[in-house]
Amino acid sequence: YFCKNLQDVKEAFQKIHNTNVFGSASGEKHESVLVQEFAKGTEYALDIVSKNGEHKVACLWRYDKRPANNAPFVYFATEVVSAQMEKGRQVCKYAMDVLDALDVKWGLSHVEVILLDSKDDGNGEPVLVEVNCRQHNTDF
Repeated sequence: YFCKNLQDVKEAFQKIHNTNVFGSASGEKHESVLVQEFAKGTEYALDIVSKNGEHKVACLWRYDKRPANNAPFVYFATEVVSAQMEKGRQVCKYAMDVLDALDVKWGLSHVEVILLDSKDDGNGEPVLVEVNCRQHNTDF
């Protein structure tokens, strides 16, 4: 849900809380609701492999999201982009710093970052969306 005011938040909470968890064979219910601030900017996803605290970016993806069908954003594409471009380097460094801060030493990490829109130069600050121990486009 994209909430524009406090009433929208209350209504979204009521629609989600205590509903069935999708795919739950045991009838689990949503006991809590995650609320996240909307970060306006370009979203990137990184697949990172870590070995003894050394992080290597396996792939950097950029999400193409735009308004469509009365929704605030719809995913049109996920495209691989160069980690060598200025924004790519910025996103990669930020994501690896996040893994260091979380003391991730081993394994796969999927990190999502948004570069906030900046009115001055288009190079906004990165903000963290998600860190998960999985590869991109997997759900297990």
